[in-house]
Amino acid sequence: PSIMPFSKKTFLEIQKNVSYASKHVNETKAYFIGSLYEPRITELNHVKDSLKKDNKDLILLGRLPGNVRRTDEEYWNTIINAPIVITTTNQILEDYLDWNWVPSLVYRYLEALICETLLVAPEVPSVKRYFEPNQDFISFNSLEEASKKIKFYLDNKDERELIAKSGNQKAKSLILSKTFWTTIDTSLKKNCII
Repeated sequence: PSIMPFSKKTFLEIQKNVSYASKHVNETKAYFIGSLYEPRITELNHVKDSLKKDNKDLILLGRLPGNVRRTDEEYWNTIINAPIVITTTNQILEDYLDWNWVPSLVYRYLEALICETLLVAPEVPSVKRYFEPNQDFISFNSLEEASKKIKFYLDNKDERELIAKSGNQKAKSLILSKTFWTTIDTSLKKNCII
């Protein structure tokens, strides 16, 4: 999978807002923001229930398919101010997806990292082309592991921020080097627009 296209202009706007973030306000909460569908809803509720046992919380700011989206400002402010963002893979089975049985590199991999927010996400195929698990983001292989890691990083701010900064630097490098567009042009070969 490829990373998402991201303009330098949007990146620079977000980076400016990151410097004003108040990630320390909700240090007992992790966040999910995005589309809610099955099995994602069940997975996230499992993590939420597990976190409650340790007085931690997972805030689900999702929308059901067909519902109104959050404004861009609300969306980005949530990610920028969250100490941790969790995502699951995009395994909704839709006819328009090629290889819909393969977990995909969802937008949150790049979005959370450019916001200098710790991302907790499954390690999907080819993610290592862009980000190093447990160095640039925290990977998990089960919902129990995700819950344990979220708890740990909510309680360990210095380690959380170190990984978030590493992920941010990697994301910044990918955006400023125009990796997405270079990958597309390379794939298109003689039919590229350059």
